[in-house]
Parts: sequence; C-alpha cells; structure tokens
Amino acid sequence: MEYEFCSEPANRKLIGLGLALGASPSLSLTAKTKEKEDIQYFGEAYRAYQKRTKMFIPFVF
Repeated sequence: MEYEFCSEPANRKLIGLGLALGASPSLSLTAKTKEKEDIQYFGEAYRAYQKRTKMFIPFVF
C-alpha cells in the first residue's frame, strides 16, 4: 500500500515540498489577518509585543 500512489521516494519528497510551498502563503496571510485583529483588540500592548517577538521562527522571522 505504501507505493500505491507514488513509488519513487524522490517524487514523494517533491510532492511534500509542493504542498509545503503551497500552504506557506495561506499560513502567512492567515497570520497577517490575525495580527490585524489583535491590534484592533489589544491596541498598543500588542504592538509592543510585536516589537519584542518574531512572527514565525524565534529570533529569525
């Protein structure tokens, strides 16, 4: 059953990469939308929080 849809490991990696790249813009858009909602609800307290934390990867991005 493991090789029913895709027998080559390299192809499975490409499929996974394609899914990850396809999902990334959606996740980024969702995060930006959520940030706007948080700014409206929490105001300056949330803006201060944004300045000291990263959105996705700690200390990087």
